[in-house]
Amino acid sequence: MNNIGDILKKLREENGLKGNDVVEKLKELGIEISVKTLYGYESGRNSTNADMFLALCQIYKCKNIMEVFSNSVDDVLFTNKEWEMIEKYRDLDLHGRKMVDFTLNEEWERSKEIKKSKIATLAVNEDAPDYLKPQAAHNDSETAEELSLMQEDVENLQRPF
Repeated sequence: MNNIGDILKKLREENGLKGNDVVEKLKELGIEISVKTLYGYESGRNSTNADMFLALCQIYKCKNIMEVFSNSVDDVLFTNKEWEMIEKYRDLDLHGRKMVDFTLNEEWERSKEIKKSKIATLAVNEDAPDYLKPQAAHNDSETAEELSLMQEDVENLQRPF
């Protein structure tokens, strides 16, 4: 893992910002700190909390945090699209957040059940009836059309409301 303080300082400098500029931008986000505290983060003397870290990343226009702060691409936690969703979530009021939380939890549970059933289907033994055995994929036009319709459904779900 790279030194977070060094990277924060580099990002600040790449954005042409002085410590006072960052403190002012943080103030606009409702976060009050001193320039000394900011420099403490950059030197490694102090550690940021998660909210402060994300606010600094926002100010420094760092969209892919793990790519910037990690030596390994395998460590990437958020895609740009996921980051955009997090930003939208933060703008929601309490009711909106409750709705998203509810939907996310319900869909997560549903997906877990589907994964379990797929694993169970793949584990079927040789004596099972044909309808329970995994079938090879077909490459006929009907299957291609079904895949195209499924892709359209997925794309429609990704569009903002």
